[in-house]
Amino acid sequence: MAEKKGLNFLEKIPILKKLKKIKHIEIIVCIIFISLLLLIYFGGTTKRTTKTSSNLNLEELTLQTSASFIKQTEEKLEKLIGNLSGVGRASVMVTLESGPEFVIANNIEEVTSYTEDGKYKNVTISKTPIIITENGKSKPVILMEIPPKILGVVVVAEGADDIKTKLNIFQAVQTAISVSGEKIQVFSGKF
Repeated sequence: MAEKKGLNFLEKIPILKKLKKIKHIEIIVCIIFISLLLLIYFGGTTKRTTKTSSNLNLEELTLQTSASFIKQTEEKLEKLIGNLSGVGRASVMVTLESGPEFVIANNIEEVTSYTEDGKYKNVTISKTPIIITENGKSKPVILMEIPPKILGVVVVAEGADDIKTKLNIFQAVQTAISVSGEKIQVFSGKF
């Protein structure tokens, strides 16, 4: 009975009276409580990414490298095909599935925090790209470059109307740039 007298003042608060009339209030309160816990737990471990000047330089480098890769590949294939028996002039177009990928050197810092009783609480890992300045331009240190993936190759060549010449062109392209046959198309053309 003593407990009931102590809680009587709560029944007189207008907001609590309204809340008491809501059906399934326990479920709603429980959902709000769990949502708050999840927000607090995952709120500290969200990743924040900012676009730095090194990211912009890397995007520029990717575009330059892709364009350079396409141009060099096309020129080499045109020269190779032009030297084949039965082929006059040739024109080659290379398309990419994706640009090159760069593996960048990073400074990695790992911070582990513990609760007062010594139990594991949280690990925060931060990566910061290593930036160097060359000729007044900042750029990230690149450990490795993975070449672009070729989507397709189109060859237009004089003499490709002959089946043997067309097959030679096809095999030369396939061997030279290591792409599967379904990615290569060879057509006869006049220049």
